[in-house]
Amino acid sequence: RVHPGPVLVVEPSSRQCSVLRRNLRHVDNVTIREAGLAGRSGTAQFRSYLKLPAMSGLLDFIDEDSDRAFVARAILEKMALDAGVNTARIDLGYVAGTSLTSELEDVNTVSLNDLMDECGWEHVDLLKLDIQGAELEVLSGLQDAHWEKISQITGEIHDRPVGTSARRDLFVDVLERNGYSVTLEQGEAFAGTTRYYFAAVRG
Repeated sequence: RVHPGPVLVVEPSSRQCSVLRRNLRHVDNVTIREAGLAGRSGTAQFRSYLKLPAMSGLLDFIDEDSDRAFVARAILEKMALDAGVNTARIDLGYVAGTSLTSELEDVNTVSLNDLMDECGWEHVDLLKLDIQGAELEVLSGLQDAHWEKISQITGEIHDRPVGTSARRDLFVDVLERNGYSVTLEQGEAFAGTTRYYFAAVRG
């Protein structure tokens, strides 16, 4: 379902951009920007998981151990629903590894500051982030004038240590310091993992 107003999709993978353009060719209010959202504009390497494209991300922020554990957990849960599957005899590490077959791609990146300036946006109803670990860096450098234009921010945050602090806590602090009320939850999909859904509302 597509929002009735203008929608901008920022996607770094050339393969996924082709899919998006094909699927959205009859939708007039969606623009696709082939770039990775990052802390700064430039270029970067992008790890594309061929079988699980939703887990792909900029190489600097990919945590392969976390991704492998997440996939192994999902496989176990799927097998638990299938009667007669003996998970004790399955090498989950191997299965998870083959599920995460990947390739590297050089991509253009764009900062949120530059993106908002280029588009000339005066107001953003909703910013949705699903950028596989780059959330803190993307928002940390956002200028005050741009923060004030964004009503809501939602998406996923990938937690991991940053010095003596948790990335999750630093991320929430950035949002709260810029005027947002923040909710974090894991739900069934992320329970027991380092991943969280978040919702941030200004005011």
